[in-house]
Amino acid sequence: MSEVEAAILFLSTNRKVIFEKIENVIRSSSYELVKNGTENLHDLYYDTPHKKLEAKKIQFRFL
Repeated sequence: MSEVEAAILFLSTNRKVIFEKIENVIRSSSYELVKNGTENLHDLYYDTPHKKLEAKKIQFRFL
């Protein structure tokens, strides 16, 4: 099993503007926009003591 994930980091103090921009991108694609509330996630990232995963740009996490 493998997973490919894309992450985008938005740095802004104006959440409304960020959400509007995301909505515009989704609306211009083939995806359907469905508002479903807010979800908080807590991830735990693991690596070897010598940071071998980080050196290979690999992230190992548990949700």
